[in-house]
Amino acid sequence: MLLWLASKGVSVVTIGDFDYRKFAQEGKKYLKKIYNDDERFEIENKMANLDFEQKVAKKLVKDKRVILIDKKVALKDVKQYLNNRYCIMASINPFKFTGEKGFLAHTVVVLSVDDVVTFHDSGLPAKAHRQVDKKLFSKALKDFIAIK
Repeated sequence: MLLWLASKGVSVVTIGDFDYRKFAQEGKKYLKKIYNDDERFEIENKMANLDFEQKVAKKLVKDKRVILIDKKVALKDVKQYLNNRYCIMASINPFKFTGEKGFLAHTVVVLSVDDVVTFHDSGLPAKAHRQVDKKLFSKALKDFIAIK
């Protein structure tokens, strides 16, 4: 998706602690290192075509139209890009909102960061203009893509 967006002239920035360069070089070996447990790696390996994803990552790191920032993401980064009129697609762990253990990747569209974070949540159930406390959203935030 990032390469396609960039090919259409969209400005694309991704910020998060996933190192696309290392994944492009090391593939599954990199994923085994970053995942905290073998079970998560096995699920990813079973559900995704990781060899294909590695090939895409190799193209992504060579493409100068996509900016890849490898760092722990902070809510201030999201707010900065929103202030610069980017659309933000954030990857979150919704279990942080409910206090459940475990990890689930879920994407939301962030609308604003003020006293609360307002975002469109595709659910289940879907909810437009959902609001969550900034500290709680920060705990759930994994990475984000900014497009303009």
